[in-house]
Amino acid sequence: MELVNRTTRSGLKHRMGWALPATMAVALLAASCAPAAQPAPPPPAAQPTAAPATPPPAAATATPRPAVGAPTPTAVPTPIPTATTGIQRGGTLKALIWATPERWEPYMVRSMTAIAPMSLGYGTMVRENPDKAGELIGDLAEGWTISQNGTVYTFKIRKGVKWHDGMPFTAQDAAYGLTLLQDKSPSLSTQLKGSVKSIQAPDDSTVVMTLKQIDPSILSALAGGRAFISPRQIMEAKKDFRTNVVGTGPFKFKSYRTDVSMEWVRNPDYYMPGKPYVDGVTYYIVPDRASGKAAMKTGQADIAAPVYMNLTDQDELNKTSGTRAFRYLNQNYEFFSVNAQVAPFNNVNVRKALYMAVDRNVFNQLVLAGSGQAVGAIPPDLGGYTVDELSKFAGYRKDKAQDIDEAKKLLAQEGQSNLSFSIIYRPGPGYRDSALFVQDQLAKIGVKIELKTMDDATFLDAAFNRKFQGQVMRQVPFPKDPSVILGSYFSTGDPSENTTATNDPKLDQMINEQAALALDFAARSKKLKEIQDFLINNGYNNVLAWGSYQGALRTSVQGYQPLTSIYNNLQHDTLWIAK
Repeated sequence: MELVNRTTRSGLKHRMGWALPATMAVALLAASCAPAAQPAPPPPAAQPTAAPATPPPAAATATPRPAVGAPTPTAVPTPIPTATTGIQRGGTLKALIWATPERWEPYMVRSMTAIAPMSLGYGTMVRENPDKAGELIGDLAEGWTISQNGTVYTFKIRKGVKWHDGMPFTAQDAAYGLTLLQDKSPSLSTQLKGSVKSIQAPDDSTVVMTLKQIDPSILSALAGGRAFISPRQIMEAKKDFRTNVVGTGPFKFKSYRTDVSMEWVRNPDYYMPGKPYVDGVTYYIVPDRASGKAAMKTGQADIAAPVYMNLTDQDELNKTSGTRAFRYLNQNYEFFSVNAQVAPFNNVNVRKALYMAVDRNVFNQLVLAGSGQAVGAIPPDLGGYTVDELSKFAGYRKDKAQDIDEAKKLLAQEGQSNLSFSIIYRPGPGYRDSALFVQDQLAKIGVKIELKTMDDATFLDAAFNRKFQGQVMRQVPFPKDPSVILGSYFSTGDPSENTTATNDPKLDQMINEQAALALDFAARSKKLKEIQDFLINNGYNNVLAWGSYQGALRTSVQGYQPLTSIYNNLQHDTLWIAK
């Protein structure tokens, strides 16, 4: 017997980062070092017209699977007001991003600066329902079934989908794209290599993905903006993805002006009849967030990519007529880490002293304005320790004087009382605040820190190739699952995201053991707490707190809802602009 899955028990876990037109020049010109474009007359206002109804993606009736020890679902954001009738067509959505994409290959993206714009053009096998947070529906796959033992996923490819170059999209394309993610994706390869045994296309309309063992989060992993299906024809011809942007999504790539803008236009062959509603989307690269916020307040920008605004911006925009902002809760973990493979940080006592000295509760209050959780690598909703339970551990104790005293003794014991080193950080909201906070905290144990800021590309190269002593960063595990968090950031197996160069065979074994308990929440929680003990006792406990991200848009932008991840609902095929 096979079970049809759209929102499934996996659904219990399948819930879930230019050239300025005249209208934006005043607020944004100073934010760009590139020359501004010549002013262009605004497009004529389209007359409001009702959009034709769009049929929902086809799927069979779901048969529920038993909820065996399922973890608490990811929190669903509070819906924002939006009109559901009187949809109006036309107009170009003006969006904000803070940096140029770090990569153009869709299978290699990991930062919001690439994920947000590329979500317009590339498709995924499944997606989170833009109208119902937490529910998965088909994208390039119109439906799927899961075998009774939970290890065989059979996808039916949607009929009539075309690549932007006019070629038909087939099951062979899907299998190729999934295999590419498994082999090369810096964000997904760890999970896919660990869970997926084989990916096959037995015919032009079917893809069969066989797992090594049950992975409750596998569909969610394929639904996010890091799971784009890349065009086989571009890969095999060895063409440059920067000049050959060929996807299947609702918008087709039109132009890119270096460090200035990315322009996309409506795809007339999109598989969803009548969508998208807007004529195009232009992402403006505006590093100066003050200028970006001003553009939002004055209506010169319509929407900001998730992460662009900070908490202060959110409060300010919610008090400004014509704008609204919202929050994605506990999406990311903020961390300070040292390179565990170089001296003196290969010394466990040195690492323990550094991580012990930082007051995580104060970090949450000062840097995150109390919006986060001062917990460890595994938050309590996934089975980790609560704030109260952690209060007995070094680094979390309410009596911080005890942590400081012990940290000083550990450094003295290792001959590092006069330790000094550098910490790198990247541009973006909160990174400098986090770096300054860590610098201040470590000064209390006599450690001197030199702060170094880097542009996005340089920082990412240094972080992911471990060319640093210390770093301040944040990660957004997707899907938010213990195996993803631990496997990506602490496992030796695939170093693509393990920026701390953690290399501990015992830890690797424990990570594998917790994955095998995925369907038994109580047993898995016990094992996850053992792992947290190990991280703390062995100087790998680099997490400062779990934080939140903000989103913002003009009230004239309708048809948008924040979903369970910042990486979802960035296709903008449901958005329309009220005129």
